[in-house]
Amino acid sequence: KYPRQTLGFRAGDCADLSVLYASCFEAVGIESAFVTVPGHIFIAVSLGLDEEQAADRGMNMNELIVYNDKVWLPIETTMRGSGFGEVWRKAAEQWRTASKSNQAAFYPVHEAWESYAPVGLPADRSTVSLPNAAELLKNFKAECSSAVNRELAARIALLRPLEKGPSYAKAANDRGVLYAKYGFYDEASKYFKDSANNGSTSAMVNLGNLSMLKSDAATAFEYFRKAAVQLPNNAKLQINLAKAAAALGNQKEVDAAMAQLRNLDPQMADQYASVAVVSGSDSAGTRASEAESEVLWF
Repeated sequence: KYPRQTLGFRAGDCADLSVLYASCFEAVGIESAFVTVPGHIFIAVSLGLDEEQAADRGMNMNELIVYNDKVWLPIETTMRGSGFGEVWRKAAEQWRTASKSNQAAFYPVHEAWESYAPVGLPADRSTVSLPNAAELLKNFKAECSSAVNRELAARIALLRPLEKGPSYAKAANDRGVLYAKYGFYDEASKYFKDSANNGSTSAMVNLGNLSMLKSDAATAFEYFRKAAVQLPNNAKLQINLAKAAAALGNQKEVDAAMAQLRNLDPQMADQYASVAVVSGSDSAGTRASEAESEVLWF
């Protein structure tokens, strides 16, 4: 069936559902592929990572497919009532089993288009009933949380043990950065404070980053200012100072930080020139809310 037919009938076999899934992913710019094993077909989607990058994120390579230096995540499309983790694990298991006997094949859609050009279908007045938005969002959040917790746990396991000694402050800060990147700010704050209390200037900067993410630019600026006393020649820190000062509407401090940045790294100063603009009385909330889009963790 064509994708619109599968949606209309709300039913289909493995081939129908694989075509539908691949079509949906390609429509939003995510590269897809068809995976065949004896008597069955499912799909995989590109994660936009190479094998080294995936391993650095703690991903289990036994549950992924590597093809042409890209890492792909397999999805069993027929398990419509199952969660994301289940359909991922099932597809990975089928790939592993069939690969051992050289009975698995992989067909990236973009490569297939070189031989079979995609076509557009004329309108046929067909309609599709959309799923309940609230229920969809609820299920998505649950699946996303499960995936995040799983990846975070794997990445934490790759870090060095957190033991008292010369490397303790760095190890605690590294854990804080991971928790912060995954949105667990309370846990991140505990590790950053512990690290800062053990002498880490990087952790002090990261406490400032957390404050910016919480729209508390004043506290962030104080953290950055104290850290800058110890790291006067760190260009990234001058960017953070300028961002916090801009959020506070303090043009004098913005100019000072940007001038220091230009002395340290002219190219970086050009890249972050927009930081130097104070946009008005409401800039504090706006600039602080923008902080999450590009946090310079230390």
